[in-house]
Amino acid sequence: MEQVEGERNVMEIREICKRLLCDITTTYIFGVNCDAINNPDSEMYSMAEKSMTFKAARGLVAEFFPKLLKWKGTKMYSEDVRQFFASITRQSIKMHLENNLNSSTVINMLLERYKIEKSRIDDLDGIVLEDIMAHALILVFSGYETVNNTLAALIYELTMHADVQKQLYEEIVKTVNDHDVSYDDIISIGYLDHVVNETIRLHSTNAIIDRRTMKNYVIKAENPDE
Repeated sequence: MEQVEGERNVMEIREICKRLLCDITTTYIFGVNCDAINNPDSEMYSMAEKSMTFKAARGLVAEFFPKLLKWKGTKMYSEDVRQFFASITRQSIKMHLENNLNSSTVINMLLERYKIEKSRIDDLDGIVLEDIMAHALILVFSGYETVNNTLAALIYELTMHADVQKQLYEEIVKTVNDHDVSYDDIISIGYLDHVVNETIRLHSTNAIIDRRTMKNYVIKAENPDE
């Protein structure tokens, strides 16, 4: 942000959030660091952006006219995007197996699920590779835009409400207390949960819900006078 601030007075926060999310998702899924936050020419980021553009357009067609895509043989992602992520998946599998990495990445969990050993690095079944790549891509793209929009809205609201920002900062500092942050540390910050929930309430990421309830459901009151 210091680099951006030195170049111009206006920062596109959604761009920064998208690059940050790209770094996070590729790290915990593939075990690689694309450094999109610092590298404006990151190929991983540009391919992720391209895939979302195609997905948005074709996703609408797939939602309302699924048989049309099947009839035309159209895929959700363009061929260069598919080839790029297929290559990344193969490289990640090879890296995990050759180095005996016992990490908590999604690729490593899928390798354990399919019981793929080092001897099969260069002879992976095409269906297995496609399945692993499909699982990885679902996690990469399923919450890409929704999380990005929520994070950008959260930063905006904190900017507009300095008192909330101050209290949240104090809660985080008190919890972190100069040690490595764990998942349990994050979920223990109750005020952070409140801030995120309020952001989602004010800036819903789902404009429509294409599901219909099959029966009525009554939300029970927490207090007798409600």
